[in-house]
Amino acid sequence: MHNQMNFVFNHSDKLEALSTQYYELLFKTGVIANRMTENHAQGLKAGEKGAGGYLVPDSMDAQIVQTLAEENVVRRLATVIHMEDGERAVPAVRSMSDTQWLDENEAMEMGAAGFEAARLKPRKLGLVIPVSNELLADAGVDMAAFLADSFARRIASSEEKAFLTGDGVKQPAGLLNSAQVGVTTDAPDALTADELISLYYALDEQYRAKAVFLMHEDTAKALRTLMDENGRYLWREALGGEPDRLLGRPVYTSRFMPKPAAGAKPVVFGDLSKYWIADRGNRALRRYGEVFALRDQTAFVMTERVDGKLIVPEAVKVIQMAAE
Repeated sequence: MHNQMNFVFNHSDKLEALSTQYYELLFKTGVIANRMTENHAQGLKAGEKGAGGYLVPDSMDAQIVQTLAEENVVRRLATVIHMEDGERAVPAVRSMSDTQWLDENEAMEMGAAGFEAARLKPRKLGLVIPVSNELLADAGVDMAAFLADSFARRIASSEEKAFLTGDGVKQPAGLLNSAQVGVTTDAPDALTADELISLYYALDEQYRAKAVFLMHEDTAKALRTLMDENGRYLWREALGGEPDRLLGRPVYTSRFMPKPAAGAKPVVFGDLSKYWIADRGNRALRRYGEVFALRDQTAFVMTERVDGKLIVPEAVKVIQMAAE
């Protein structure tokens, strides 16, 4: 009896693995959109049928998540959490009384702490692309790999831009709209070494240990020529494949950071782990065969629900360029 139970358990595992592989094969070849029955969908339990579309297989979802992390510099540096409900409140301590030195048997005075809740709620991001059925029928094209990479790159790009410049309405609240101004430059279009050093010390020392610089590649190129009072370059290249360092801290670049210009904020410096990204559920990649049937096309739609917010504003400082 014991052996029989083990056989049933192992057999069930094998069936589940085969079902997942079969589902992936159907998704990749396009059969799933036209030939999958309700009984098949319930039996496989690897996807969900809805409104004529089918969810991306688990293996592709993992590939998409990995690509998002690789392509999105803010997501790599931030704190990423998952929301189970429609909204999540993240408590942050804004103030707290100091500790007290006490004599033996001396009563402690009552302290106080101030808390504030930062609320994260899912915001929807999506992309739809119709693909000709001729292309889908081409045996030389791995459509699953193409979609996982192409969709993820575009979603990651939109995410990164919003995490930096988002208005907090339809999009996440971007870093540049939430971080505190640490330094205002003297010139509207050029940065100095003194201003970078001032930015470094404008950030409280408790955040400097994990702080990084974030800027556009063109800004980084201009800063390469800056020197200290002894004629030594401020920027030194890192060894061992680590990010380059400026004033001893790592430097990252993003094409969505503004370049030095009047009123712009071209340099971010701070602990970006205090920027929280909240993912609601898994990303969904669905295929629809009926919507564009008259054009002999199949539509692929990717959506996700995500939010982002700087939980501790004083943990990140920016340089703001002077107005003209």
